[in-house]
Amino acid sequence: MKHWKFGLGAGLLVTAAIGLSGCGTTTIDLQDYLTYEFTGVNGYGEIDYRIQSDSMVDNNLDAFGISGDSDAEILSSIDTYLDVEKLYGSWDKKENLSNGDSVVFTWDEDTVHTIEEKYHVKLKDDAIKATVEGLQDVETYDAFQGLKVSFDGYAPSGTVSLDNTECGISSLEYTAKPSDHLKNGDKITVTVTVPENCAKQYGKIPKAVSKQYTVSGLDGFVTSAAEIPDDIMNAMKKQAEDTFKAEFAKSAGEDEKLDSMTYVGNYFLTEKEGAVKSFWSSNDSNAIYLVYKTNYVDNGKSVGGYWFCRFSDVKVLADGTYSVDTTSYRTTNTWDSTIGEDHKYPGYPDVISLFNHCVTENMESYNYEDNVGKGDVSAQS
Repeated sequence: MKHWKFGLGAGLLVTAAIGLSGCGTTTIDLQDYLTYEFTGVNGYGEIDYRIQSDSMVDNNLDAFGISGDSDAEILSSIDTYLDVEKLYGSWDKKENLSNGDSVVFTWDEDTVHTIEEKYHVKLKDDAIKATVEGLQDVETYDAFQGLKVSFDGYAPSGTVSLDNTECGISSLEYTAKPSDHLKNGDKITVTVTVPENCAKQYGKIPKAVSKQYTVSGLDGFVTSAAEIPDDIMNAMKKQAEDTFKAEFAKSAGEDEKLDSMTYVGNYFLTEKEGAVKSFWSSNDSNAIYLVYKTNYVDNGKSVGGYWFCRFSDVKVLADGTYSVDTTSYRTTNTWDSTIGEDHKYPGYPDVISLFNHCVTENMESYNYEDNVGKGDVSAQS
């Protein structure tokens, strides 16, 4: 509710009380010519005010030396109106006001003295005290109602997007921390920035400026071999063993045969944050090397070694299921390493050589788990 305040009463602007001092000088109470109004909402109120300089002259023509009241005579004294119009003062506080606050208006002494000396009048310029009242309480609203929070990408490198177009005040700024490197179950805090003039500009303010959300709905990448369920691991093993046997059958001679192929563990690699990836793994967030101990018989001679089959980007989906593309893999080939004397088979003579190729060469870009038995470091037994 707007509320007008006047020096001699409320509701009407009244004529100044004019008195004469002992020496005949007219006294004008400046309080009678200051009007003010409290506007805005509680806690964010302001003062609108006006100095009624025209009324001051009109009500005191004789005191300002204006002998008549005809339009022509008043117009001839326009300089008087312009001089009195220069009167001003200031409030000690005029913004962010609350009901019950005390505010004080102080007149500018220089302009008061200038008018007194020029027109031989006495201006009563006491400070004017007022109590703020009539401001409506500011409305509050849920700033997060209508906010659309969505999560994108793959865990643990997910990101968050915020859409506030359907919020109560869509022009306010919303930010989330953290906003990246997210995985399902993480907590993020969304904060709305409230400008100082929010109540005045929009007529309401958020009742809370932050809210916590839980990350969900992200597909992700497995971060440990222990997470991979048996059905996925068995599917990769079957593909690896079928591939190995098929490749051997295509190239084996009459005096060559596969004596044994035994799974001995795996190396599991996860991408380092911000690392530069190698050529082979430029798009892989994780990789698993299935390691097999192999034994061939070549012309009656036993040839043993180690062989790997590599799968990448093993995922855990938002619904809790797991996924891997078993048609995309890489195996040990003769470019990597060979074993045997008469016939060269793809493989490594020992676990150390295999580890260096699969893990050591990728350490710049990947962290790793070594899930291969450390005791068996040589195929020759």
